[in-house]
Amino acid sequence: SSFFLQATLLSVTCQPKGTFTQIHAETQTLKEIANTSFRGKDYLASHNTYTQCLSLSLSIPRLSLSPFPEHFSSYFNLVVALLLNKGLCEWRMKAFSESLISLRAVLHLCEGETADMTCQKETKAKDEKEGSDDPLSLTALYHPTIITHRAKAHYRMGMVYLSMENFRYSKQQLSLSLSLSPNDQNTKNALKKVVAEEEKKKQREKK
Repeated sequence: SSFFLQATLLSVTCQPKGTFTQIHAETQTLKEIANTSFRGKDYLASHNTYTQCLSLSLSIPRLSLSPFPEHFSSYFNLVVALLLNKGLCEWRMKAFSESLISLRAVLHLCEGETADMTCQKETKAKDEKEGSDDPLSLTALYHPTIITHRAKAHYRMGMVYLSMENFRYSKQQLSLSLSLSPNDQNTKNALKKVVAEEEKKKQREKK
């Protein structure tokens, strides 16, 4: 768990760099790495690929994240699918997802910038109109006070404000992971738990 926190904290101290073209190119690289990993069954090779994806995913979004929320989500979902396929322990998967969510919250602060208020209003209006299930939505993260509070909490406790209940796994990612790691007990257990929790949540919502 401390590894993920250290990697996150290290990444947010880096100076913002890169252009949209460079970011897009690195996204394609990340996809290629993921596709290579999905075809392989060797755990060590998969683990090395996972480490590469971790490194890339932490290095790519160094521009202000405001213009690229969908772009960042695409990496996040890709890396989560990769993690599911690894059969890593559930706590490690959880720590990684928490670190990425927290990274998004603290990047504005560490880059020394406040949120773009126009983008904030547009995003908030869109979320209120359409309803947003995106756990990485920036709406709640825009206010500088909240950003500062969450950043301090992350540094102090290594925890994030956002709850894992807001984290969504798509059925496509679940089925992909099961098909690629059919004999991995850790993967099976983690996925069964996720599916069970989602079913319980649906039942509560119906009531």
